[in-house]
Amino acid sequence: LRGRHLDHRAHLGQTTLRTMVRAVDPAYHSGAKWYFNGAQYEALCGVTDSQGTPLIRANGPRTLHGFPVVIANEVPDLAASTTGGPIFGNLARGMLYRDADFEVLRLEQRFADVGQVGFIGYHRADLYARDPRAFVTVAAQAT
Repeated sequence: LRGRHLDHRAHLGQTTLRTMVRAVDPAYHSGAKWYFNGAQYEALCGVTDSQGTPLIRANGPRTLHGFPVVIANEVPDLAASTTGGPIFGNLARGMLYRDADFEVLRLEQRFADVGQVGFIGYHRADLYARDPRAFVTVAAQAT
């Protein structure tokens, strides 16, 4: 992903989350969502505000700072060596899916002895940032 990257410690606290919301251009807040993997979501259920109220209730609605939360296990863990971790933003407006190539091969020779036909399909797809102001990821700070 080539959106904005914020440098923060591996721990996701309130300050990091609020900074992520502010880093996305407000024009993209309509339709914006949080994307966490299961472990990140579970960890966030234990984060509380200054009055001891959990930011996310495990059995409550999946919202954080008024934006919906999507659990996507494809989201990488936040590690010191990579940019990754949670994503916030409107990916529908910030990302573009490109169907680069699709090809089907019909295999007759190999299956002709038994009266069958085989097929092999290839699909190449690409995803790239259309507008990096529409989403933000987190990069862990070096210690």
